[in-house]
Amino acid sequence: MAIAIYDIVMFFTNRSSQVIELAQAVTGAVGALASPNPGIAKGAVGNLKVRRRK
Repeated sequence: MAIAIYDIVMFFTNRSSQVIELAQAVTGAVGALASPNPGIAKGAVGNLKVRRRK
């Protein structure tokens, strides 16, 4: 059990910048989807797909 907890902590420690970038991209996309302008939403979702491929 302790090894599993250690592995989880190390995963988030090693990938913290990627986790933060993903969270910011998701919140930005959700905010764009809530906006009344469909062009902004389309661009935000497209940017999220591009980031996911990296």
